[in-house]
Amino acid sequence: MFESILQAGKMPKYSPLRASAHGSSKEKAPDPSSSCEASDEEEPFMRSLKGSHLSKPSWIRRHWRSILVHSTVSIVNILFFVVSTTGLVRSNDLQHATGPFKNTIRYHPQKFELHSTFKNDGTLNPQKPNNFNGPPRLELEEAWNHLQENDSIRVTLSELGQFATDDTIIQLNDDKGGYYTTVSVYHGLHCIERLHHYIYSDHYYPNLTQNEQFILKRHTEHCLDWLRHNPKPAALDWGNHQCVVWEDIENWMAERAFDPYEPGVLMHPRFGTK
Repeated sequence: MFESILQAGKMPKYSPLRASAHGSSKEKAPDPSSSCEASDEEEPFMRSLKGSHLSKPSWIRRHWRSILVHSTVSIVNILFFVVSTTGLVRSNDLQHATGPFKNTIRYHPQKFELHSTFKNDGTLNPQKPNNFNGPPRLELEEAWNHLQENDSIRVTLSELGQFATDDTIIQLNDDKGGYYTTVSVYHGLHCIERLHHYIYSDHYYPNLTQNEQFILKRHTEHCLDWLRHNPKPAALDWGNHQCVVWEDIENWMAERAFDPYEPGVLMHPRFGTK
């Protein structure tokens, strides 16, 4: 090791001792070019050595990734909040711009209540302010029936929009005329009710054969898949959303509702009334 240092010329240089006039040995005055100063060869090494001990990366340089991630997330959340609250962009507005809902759709902030349906002892939670959850009972059945009572409506040919040329649409054979349809939100409500029934299948679907159980499972899987694709309400923050005013939708549906089970009201799309 020492040999390699000597060969590389890294050993310090010292000035020789010279005898004074009195015969004593004294050190010569320091030479500015002596080894007390770094040689030309040593200078780069000494600078790098000093830098490794004295300079440290700044806090920003050490945490730049975390700063970048948090800043990006914050900016995205702020933009999403501004867009949702000011209504600058709403895909639903564009969807209904020329449809039958164009003069009906309004939005309002809605806070989702997310209380558990059951308490820890298995009884219904009194803080759950609706009758759409929990075990089968009269109040629940009445609530769901009322929610979906106007799901069958009539529309004009022009209101069918992209479905106007569909030859499977059922025409209504009564004095008001029109075409038999519904809106997708009621399909979603049906699917949610179907999932609730599936939870309590012993009550709603007792004594099914193996094939009937398969048909029920297939239908329920369809409902899950439909709900997965269904557009979600715009979330402002945890529990708060921008939702359509439901009362306006109910009133619009009620004005166009009819009973599809009334004899002779439905006309076969291909065979007519024959």
